[in-house]
Amino acid sequence: MPREQAQMMGRRRARPTEAQSASLQVRLFPDYMALWPLWLDDMRDPNSLGMSQPLAVALKDWQKFFDQHFHHDGGWDTPHSATWFDNFGYRLLHWIQAELPELHVKYDRWANEAPESRANREARRRGGR
Repeated sequence: MPREQAQMMGRRRARPTEAQSASLQVRLFPDYMALWPLWLDDMRDPNSLGMSQPLAVALKDWQKFFDQHFHHDGGWDTPHSATWFDNFGYRLLHWIQAELPELHVKYDRWANEAPESRANREARRRGGR
């Protein structure tokens, strides 16, 4: 994680109370044209969970990348897009856990597990799995 991200993680907004956060199970995943990739029973704004502004910007950028590179019919536009997206998703997961360790966060990788994504088809065509 870049040093500036690590430094910014120390600057936090008001956190949910311990009683509130103990019951929060946040899912991290994109959805088509969603504003944010954070979900409880519905989509959540990072500010409502006490996340820092740099983390909120990174989450918004990750969601935008999904909207630009993943198509509901064909999946990822390139294998590189799929790999970058998944790797950055894990970085976001660790960043959220570092900022708000009291939250239970699960990274739902559905976009990279879609069986007929373009990336998978291209890999099979080249002789991969």
